[in-house]
Amino acid sequence: MEAVQRRFTKRLPGMQNLTYLARLKKLNLESLEIRRVRADLILMYKIMFCLIDVSVSDFFILNVSRNNRAMRAHGYQVMQPVNISASRTAFFSNRTINAWNSLPSTTNFSSLSLFRKSVNNTYLVKFCKVNFI
Repeated sequence: MEAVQRRFTKRLPGMQNLTYLARLKKLNLESLEIRRVRADLILMYKIMFCLIDVSVSDFFILNVSRNNRAMRAHGYQVMQPVNISASRTAFFSNRTINAWNSLPSTTNFSSLSLFRKSVNNTYLVKFCKVNFI
């Protein structure tokens, strides 16, 4: 899907000679990949804090270890499943765990709107395959 956005933005008047990142900035757009990572984290927040009607245990194994605080990690860590087949690595529950667990300790979990504001693009870029910086 990112390729479609790349081609479309390149065909806009005055955008032909700009890089993809420059086109996104000029058009005030985000990459689709960054939007997906953000949407995954927001959905995970909703699952973790029971804002939607699904069970946390259907998707994640909570890590209740006391070591989280010692490592300055946030208190809502989840464990990676032990055996993940190659076909399941792209599933929501598997692709989101690393991004969720590595959220900075400064992330605000007190409400969904504050959580959204505290997760910025600089953090999200680390989990994208395309380099946007």
